[in-house]
Amino acid sequence: MQEKSFGQSISFNVLVYGFYGHGNLGDQLFCEAFKTIFPNINFSFSDCITIDKIKDASAIFIGGGSFLYNNIEMSQECLNILRTKKIFYVGVGAETDIHPAHQDLMRIARLVALRSSAGAEKVRELNSNVMIIPDIVYSLKMGQSEKKKPKSVLVLPNIHAVPQNTDAHWKHNSWEHFKFEFSQFLDFIVEDGFTVNFFSMCNNNKHSDDWTAYEIISNMKYRDGNSLIKARSSDIKDICKLFSKYDTIITQRFHGIILSEITRVPYMSIYHHDKLMRSSINEGIFVSMYAISKRLLIDQFYLANKIKLSESIAIESDMFKSLESQIISILLEP
Repeated sequence: MQEKSFGQSISFNVLVYGFYGHGNLGDQLFCEAFKTIFPNINFSFSDCITIDKIKDASAIFIGGGSFLYNNIEMSQECLNILRTKKIFYVGVGAETDIHPAHQDLMRIARLVALRSSAGAEKVRELNSNVMIIPDIVYSLKMGQSEKKKPKSVLVLPNIHAVPQNTDAHWKHNSWEHFKFEFSQFLDFIVEDGFTVNFFSMCNNNKHSDDWTAYEIISNMKYRDGNSLIKARSSDIKDICKLFSKYDTIITQRFHGIILSEITRVPYMSIYHHDKLMRSSINEGIFVSMYAISKRLLIDQFYLANKIKLSESIAIESDMFKSLESQIISILLEP
């Protein structure tokens, strides 16, 4: 595919490595964001790096998301080829430890674009060419509903908050405490006239937010299996129209925060991971999953419910234009 950019004829095929192809809405949003920011690049998305996938690639993007603590599984031959390519880290979070495999690749990356300043200093020790950008999903322009549901709440649960039997005992205690307090809180706002719905942002055979929702629903006094939204469009604009119908969003998902801000809906983030403690503009209420009570949730929810947001989001779109310009310039280098 021949495209015009910076006055030259170019053809860029870029592989994006991340948690793709697993029914995760956040990663689906990343796909749309990359295509929006870089309209002249032909992208393919994968959760693995193989010789066949990278041999004809002009460059490799690693991102987006917070997965730098994980290893990258690949053969030595594949790694040798990868190291000859132009590598970019785009839209990644450095809140956690960085695996040695990513440390090695970061040292030779042409650019590292972090989605927050958290962990930036340790990344700069590996690579001096670091820029801080908002999460790339902010680049998307979404549809919004013209009609709100009065006194409505959308809950975005997260299966990663639910422990497995191999996890430490404290995780089980924390989850049981959260589930008990959170279900009581939901019963309280139902009694106050709120309608509560659940929406799953990740669904595959090993990780499904539906399972988290059902654990919470089964603990409630006002159980209602119909409160879980089962009809899920794959169209991003449809999803944002759904989100924008609600008065308030309660999210355990990072991109639940981003979508709340894009659709201008007040939100409360319940965080079990550092990345859920903040966003680029922090327009909501942030509460630790490990330090909650029914009373705290009630107080913080009504604070969130009363937040008045401006019509437009306070994100500088020029940041994404600068990101595109820098990367395209590097790709055009011989």
